[in-house]
Order: sequence, then C-alpha cells, then structure tokens
Amino acid sequence: MAKIKISVPDELVKKYDLHNDDDFKITARNGEIRLKKKNHDSNKRQFNVIWILIASILTSIAFWIFINAMHLHQVPLVGTNSIASGLIVFGGLSGMILFSAYFISNRKKITVAYSAKTFWRTFPVIVISFVLILSLALMGIAWGLSRLFTGITFGHVVAMMLFFVFVTAINYIMVRIGLAVNYGMLTTIMILVITSGAVMSMASNGRNWWQHNLSFLGTKHANNSWQFNLTLVFSSLLMVALVDYIFVSLRAVVKNTWRTITLRIILTVTALDVGAVGLFPNNANFHVLHDKVAGYLVYLIIILIIGIRWLLPEVGKRFLALSYGMCVGLVVIDLMFKPLHIISLTAFELIAFILAFGWILILFDTMIGIVEDEDDKYNVKIEIDEQVKKNAD
Repeated sequence: MAKIKISVPDELVKKYDLHNDDDFKITARNGEIRLKKKNHDSNKRQFNVIWILIASILTSIAFWIFINAMHLHQVPLVGTNSIASGLIVFGGLSGMILFSAYFISNRKKITVAYSAKTFWRTFPVIVISFVLILSLALMGIAWGLSRLFTGITFGHVVAMMLFFVFVTAINYIMVRIGLAVNYGMLTTIMILVITSGAVMSMASNGRNWWQHNLSFLGTKHANNSWQFNLTLVFSSLLMVALVDYIFVSLRAVVKNTWRTITLRIILTVTALDVGAVGLFPNNANFHVLHDKVAGYLVYLIIILIIGIRWLLPEVGKRFLALSYGMCVGLVVIDLMFKPLHIISLTAFELIAFILAFGWILILFDTMIGIVEDEDDKYNVKIEIDEQVKKNAD
C-alpha cells in the first residue's frame, strides 16, 4: 500500500479527537476523497440494541399493567384504551427518553463547533419537537388503521406481541435520530412539525374546512384544534432556537454589528409572532388580537425581505433576486384577493403562508451555508512516498 502522510490543522485534531495511529476508512467517489475515522460502530450498535430491547420490554410491561387495570378482555387496535393509544402515550414516552439520552451522548460532536450553552438552551425545544412529530405521526398511522381495520380487537397475548413490535420500531427510530440529529437539521425539523401538524388538522376536519379559512383549523369549532395551535407554538420555539444557533455560529464569520443585532431581533420577534397566532386562535374572544398578530407577521416578513440587503449583505445577489420575486408574488396575490376577488381567503392564506415561510427557510439555509462554507475551509498538506511518485510517473 502507498504511504501517504496528511498534515491537518490543530483545529481539526481537536474537533475530531484525532490521535497517532488512528485507523481511517477512505472512500473515493465523484472526484472526492473522504476519510472516516473507525470508531467501533458495530459494538455501539450492539449496545444500542440492548438498551432498545430493555426499554421496549419495560414499556410493554407498563402497557400490560394498563390494559389489565382497564379490565380489557379484548384490546382494540385503535380508539380509546387501544394499542394505538398505548403507543402514543407509552411509546412516545420511551422514545423521548431514548432520544434524549442519545442526543445528550452525541453532544460532544455538536458542542465542539458550538457552545455548550447553545446546546442546553435548544435541548428542550428539540426534544419536545421530536416527540410532537412522533405523536402526530402515530396519530396519522392510527387514523389510517382505523379506516383499514374498523372494529378489530385482539386478545392480550397478541396485543402485547403487536405492541412490543411497534414500540421496538419506535425506540429504534428515535435512537437513530438522537445519534444523527444536529443543529443543521433544525430547518428540516421545523418543516416536519408544521407540515405534520397542518396535515393532521386538515385530515381530522374532513373535506369542508377550506370553506372557512386556514385560521378555522385553530378555532373551537374545529376538531382537535390543539394540534394546529400547538404546531404553531412549537414551530415558533424551533425558529427561536434556530435563530439562536445561526447567530452564535455567524459570530465567527460575520462581525457582530448593529446590522446583525437588528436582524436577529426582527427574526426572533417574527418567530414569537408565529407562536402568538397559535396562542390566540381566531375565536370570538381572541378575534381582534388574532388578526393583529397575523397582520404584524405580514409586516415583519416585508421588512425582512426589503431590509435583508443591508442587514446581511453576505446573502448574495441570487438570494436578493429571489427575495424580491417573493415580495412581488405576495403583492400579486394580495391584489388577487382583495380588490379583484379572484381567489378565496383560504387560498390567499395558504399561498401567502407558503411564500413567506418558504422565504424564511431559504434565508435560514443561506445563513447556515455562509457558516458552513467558512467551517469547511481547512488547509491540508499531503506528502506521498517518493517510490509511489516514481511508479506513478
């Protein structure tokens, strides 16, 4: 084998805990060469499986106690006091514990690049958000199963077997996510929270919810309105966590001036305003306040789109062109709604929300890209054995 010596900066040595005689796997694909440190992944996987099985067994025992306490002779697949409800409660709890444990164990890989304070500030929001995503996903699956297997029930033994299989799958997924999640995934998490909550709210309100407006999903007249409102609240908290992460990271790339401080304040206020829309649903007692906070959200987005050129010039010309295109689009649909009455209120709210929220996500990705582009710039020196050079010639 050819002997190659690679000299890396001290920052990389500290960041990835490198030592002499470390073993690496090397892959070459599409003109890229990647080095991956061997870290006994097989042993870690075995260790993970043991904890997953222990958690699944304990959770199944808790579910067994529950169905006996309820004096259930036959356990329904879905509905109240069912396998599905047990998975949402007991499976969600075990998944949250395992996710939290492995996310904390993985924090060293995150806090090398970012401060430990940032990790612990965002930790509760990230954990609760994943539990919310898991709960909404389980509710969606339960809703689908209720349409496929109407009225089906099982004896205790079969019910326990099904519960154990499902909860093991939940625990495995949550462990894998806990080991893989990082701050760069916060935008993805936020998209999952919003889309899963909105889709579940739409599905639970049947086919005619759109005849009212989008805000109807959060009112007392809607079914399970808490899903829609809770989605907005946790999306708001995720946005606050994401803003915190991005601006802590930007300090190493962009000077902390009045511009970045102003941008951080506006983005944080925008995030809180999204949560306020969920906290004050469009009921009779909160109607005026709901309309005000929703209106403020529009003004904040417009201020961000127009002001981003001066508040963060590093975003580049392409992003600015996209921003102005989004702004024109918002003006056009506003004209189509009010003066021209071409589109309905529901269509206007949906399109405006998608455009505005999409622009914010693109802004976050652009800002993360500015940080990551700077993080990836390392000077590496490669020395190849002289005999290898001669053979290559």
